[in-house]
Amino acid sequence: MKKLPRFLNKYFWDVEFEKIDLQKRRVYVLKRILEYGDERAVACKIRVISERAGR
Repeated sequence: MKKLPRFLNKYFWDVEFEKIDLQKRRVYVLKRILEYGDERAVACKIRVISERAGR
């Protein structure tokens, strides 16, 4: 199970952060970060998406 970086936990106040599976819930995670995230959070997700697109 792919986990999220710890600093993102503040954006997932309504779920058990430790149990979020990034591979299964990537759309949910992306929407949440785009809606509530700060610059650092959005940059982190863009970097992850870019790395995956390059595969």
